[in-house]
Amino acid sequence: MMNKKIGMMMASLAVLAASVAQGAILLDGGSSVSGSITNANGGADLRDSYALTDSDTGLAVPLGIGETFNIEFTLQTVAVDPTTVGDNIGRNGTGWSLNDSLKFGFGDGAQAFGVQFDLPDFNPKIEFGGDAAATSASDFKIETTGKSGEITSAGVTGTENWLRYVGDTATFNLSVTHTAAQTFDMTMTWGAYTANFVYTGGAELSSVSDFYVVINDLDVNLGYEINVITPSAGTTLTYQLGGDSAVRDQGWAENVSTNSGATPTEYSWSFGAPYYYEELSNVLFTVTAVETNDAMVIANTFLAGTNGNSGRLDTNEMVTVKVSYVDPDNKLMDLKVHSVGPWWNNQAGEETLFSDGSVVYAFTETDNGFKKTIDNMGLEQLSLDNTATWFMSVYETNNTTFSGLGGFKLEYTVDAEYIEPPVITNAPIGEVAFSSNWDFKVATSNMAVLASSADGFSVEMTNSASKRFMYQTGTNSFNAPFQVGETATWSFTAGAGSTMAFNAESAGLQGAMWDSGIGSDNGVCFQVDWGAVDATYIRLGKLSAGDEDDVGKIAGAVDSVGIPGTVIGGAGQSADFVISMERTSPTDIVAIMSYDDLSVTNDLTISADMDSLDELGFRFRQTGDNALVISNMKLVITNPNFDVTFASWAADKGLTAGNDGPNDDAEPGGGDGMENLLEYAVGGDPLVDDADVYLPKSDVNGGFLNYIYNRQNPADPKLIYTVMDGTDLMFGGLDNTNTAETVSGVVDGFETVTNTVPTATEDKQFMSLKVELAD
Repeated sequence: MMNKKIGMMMASLAVLAASVAQGAILLDGGSSVSGSITNANGGADLRDSYALTDSDTGLAVPLGIGETFNIEFTLQTVAVDPTTVGDNIGRNGTGWSLNDSLKFGFGDGAQAFGVQFDLPDFNPKIEFGGDAAATSASDFKIETTGKSGEITSAGVTGTENWLRYVGDTATFNLSVTHTAAQTFDMTMTWGAYTANFVYTGGAELSSVSDFYVVINDLDVNLGYEINVITPSAGTTLTYQLGGDSAVRDQGWAENVSTNSGATPTEYSWSFGAPYYYEELSNVLFTVTAVETNDAMVIANTFLAGTNGNSGRLDTNEMVTVKVSYVDPDNKLMDLKVHSVGPWWNNQAGEETLFSDGSVVYAFTETDNGFKKTIDNMGLEQLSLDNTATWFMSVYETNNTTFSGLGGFKLEYTVDAEYIEPPVITNAPIGEVAFSSNWDFKVATSNMAVLASSADGFSVEMTNSASKRFMYQTGTNSFNAPFQVGETATWSFTAGAGSTMAFNAESAGLQGAMWDSGIGSDNGVCFQVDWGAVDATYIRLGKLSAGDEDDVGKIAGAVDSVGIPGTVIGGAGQSADFVISMERTSPTDIVAIMSYDDLSVTNDLTISADMDSLDELGFRFRQTGDNALVISNMKLVITNPNFDVTFASWAADKGLTAGNDGPNDDAEPGGGDGMENLLEYAVGGDPLVDDADVYLPKSDVNGGFLNYIYNRQNPADPKLIYTVMDGTDLMFGGLDNTNTAETVSGVVDGFETVTNTVPTATEDKQFMSLKVELAD
């Protein structure tokens, strides 16, 4: 007989029903157990048992009538000497007999139910049954007489589920519901196959305290291991429609769909889970609302009717909301309404009523727009099972109430964990190139672009008179991608360009930078006040609206109180500002503003995925004619996780041992004259003949020799770029003492650098680029 080796069986156990264990399932008090058999000649059985307990109580898992027991485990075969991983363990190869079977039993020390897998011919059968007299693994069996049933599995024959070779793995999931006395509804899933059977006739079983593993008729050594897996408790997420702009995820007026064919007209809003929960990409929620008079007023803050004053709900109007969802991958674990609130009750006697059709909850004037958790209102709660019938209606009892449905916040729990965004290996944008096209809101104002140089961008606006100037949308936006993990640093000098009177009450500077694609609550906003002594001098928050008309409208602000060392109060005075924005998650920004000797920090939650910075604006709050000059303005986007090195670049480009060194010229046919290090430094492809594109260029223009090349931005800190120049290649050599450098904007992680030397005093001039890689 040929030797066979069956490896370790690894099982994971997970509680899937809230009606059973409150904690994790433990085997012998821990997360891992194992067993083995050796010298198993002549049809020996491997039998082991383990105490099965709830980690929270330390007791057996209850299984009373109406309760469900779920267990999930993965079985892996592992080598036991003399067999090795990869040995065939099936009957056609080395010894599964017609009687070979694998059994799992679950009991209370007096009786058990179980599942048996008959393994020969790789066409396993699943048998459900029990043992009314099983007191341990040594006497556990699936009863032959009076056995409840046998199901032959035709769908478990895929190779991913075979226990055929040492090292193979199979996944099992068993769900048992105690439906009535001595009756158990059992469902077993093996891989993609699911079988169900109702087991009856055994002894009563009201708890599970023992776990049995039995493999029959072995003629070779066998080992196994069982690893317990604690199921995820799930991740709870929320999404709010309407209500206060500082806390809502979406306004009612945003992305609304209208079904005019329905009576009354249906309005709906659909949204999914955050994109960084990749497992939830197919989950979709839809909130639908109707108004009884078929005339809904929809604003970002509220839903109301059209009768009466300003869209309030009158006594013959009612807004009714329903919720539905799509979850094809069964990722939702729970769904509920977290909280709701009226638009506004602001006078005595006003009431906005919320009802589930039987219970009514009244928001009075003392509630004034605040949300309440629905669990504290006595209304029926939404769940995954009742969306077809659940609804919530909002109405009023008198025509004096000025209100409607305000915030509506859903809460849902999902079987998914937050996945940290991957480390970014593409270079962040570096310094952003601004457009020279500015616009302003007041016809009497004048705009002038003063300069654009290596020191930054400068622009002046005169006759500003408490007005604004800003970047416009569209072609004039600078469109800088802003990835999770990156930091955007916005720096500038603000100064007064002409004589102006100091206004002790309202002299101040406001500004914002935002993502125009979001719509509102979409950027970082600041205010500086040079008013009375001990007033608030720095205020940093998020832009509460989100376009050029709203520069300075701030929400969720944090204030810094103090007297700055520099005050812009007259002609020629200026101050330096630095605003740092670190994007720590798709909707979270850590903002820090420094002005003179003051600083303030604010952790901001933006309403949507702020994945770009493309518009900015300023407002100088001063009366009278004056000029505001913004100079030395820069925006630099960096990423501490940017980890491209020469070695990782070479591997990514497909270079291998023998052609991946810095001094190799790897192009087929003898190379293109650019060694790998130079290709890396200037943006070339080491396997493409692209020297004509990426080698440095030169020309003579206006009395200067110009030498032009690409440079990484941001650059690998180990790269050293040196431009050499001289007048005699033979005797004097080249050095880097005489060139002047200018830099253009960044494109795809590279900036264009131009070095120049004058040609008026020398007949001959030479320039070259030297690239080195530091240790």
